Amino acid sequence: MVITEVAQGKRNKDRLNIYIDDKFSFACYIETAVKHRLKKGVEVTQALIDSIREEDGQKYAFDTALKFVSRKMRTQKEIEDKLREKEVDEAQIVYAVGKLIEYGYIDDRHYAELYVSELCQKYGVRMIKQKLAQKGIKTELIKELPIDAEPALEEHLQKLYRRYEQEEPAKKKQKIIRALLQKGFEYDEIKGAMKGIHED
Repeated sequence: MVITEVAQGKRNKDRLNIYIDDKFSFACYIETAVKHRLKKGVEVTQALIDSIREEDGQKYAFDTALKFVSRKMRTQKEIEDKLREKEVDEAQIVYAVGKLIEYGYIDDRHYAELYVSELCQKYGVRMIKQKLAQKGIKTELIKELPIDAEPALEEHLQKLYRRYEQEEPAKKKQKIIRALLQKGFEYDEIKGAMKGIHED
């Protein structure tokens, strides 16, 4: 098998498209091509091609994941989903994620703690746990996290009483409860919090 063409990638200028016997065979980074001396006229074996694909695949997966996580903090699941979206092989995803965890770029516990502190200002425990799960935070970790949404409940309650102060009492109560349920607060805690506020 002979390399018949080496062309620069159209979307990624750091990658080259390698053609063998006039047919596209694989793409790789320029540095990978230089390392293995891939150029027109060079004979290659299937074993070498397989080795280059694995090596380059690992680098592509890691670089793609690193670029994604460098923009802002991400969960392990978000990074895995992004790589699958890019059609990266599962073995390469495992490699890239493992490296990012090793280097400290993925830390689901730290991410969850920061996310909880943000969510506690807006939502009830039920909604917070739901949003954590959507981010891929494992159930066991969610159970370990201290979640205090009481201050948010009290703040929402005060705002809602002001918003519906002109409403008839029964209707006002109904609207407030519905709004707080939608924020992820439980019915019993809503009722308990409402007892402390005077209703006309």
